[in-house]
Amino acid sequence: MQALLSRLGYEVPQNINSQRFLRISMIISLIFLCFAITLFVGSIQPFGKRFATNRIASASANPQTQNFMPAINIANNGAILVSSARVVAVNDNKINMVVGWGNTNFEWVVQTDKTTKFIDTSGKYLNISNIQFGSEITVTGKLIDRGQGENPLIDAEFVRILPQN
Repeated sequence: MQALLSRLGYEVPQNINSQRFLRISMIISLIFLCFAITLFVGSIQPFGKRFATNRIASASANPQTQNFMPAINIANNGAILVSSARVVAVNDNKINMVVGWGNTNFEWVVQTDKTTKFIDTSGKYLNISNIQFGSEITVTGKLIDRGQGENPLIDAEFVRILPQN
């Protein structure tokens, strides 16, 4: 180690206490570097995992950190997020909802089943009976092709019931 430091142009102390201090400081620096690399690598996620995590977070986010802006996002694989939609009908396992943008309304049909998770903004699990006409909801799931002339169908994974204003 002394030879390496000498080649790099550092003056190597000959005192035993100074050498001990140098070794301890190098060990501490190495530990800090390993810790920093671990934090950096731990923060990196593959795209698919990050996308799935974002979908779950979007369906269960805290209302204090969200403005409930209407939004429609469709990924190229058919994953969909419809945010702040108004419920216009609930029948058995289907929910009809509308998202307004200016003078235009986008109508959607949400298909639910036993795997669909209904939650409120605090993350508490609910069921479809908690949804009624006029409820505001956010839905994540998979877009199902129904052909032309039909309202788009969403196979829902999460339905988040937003608080009434």
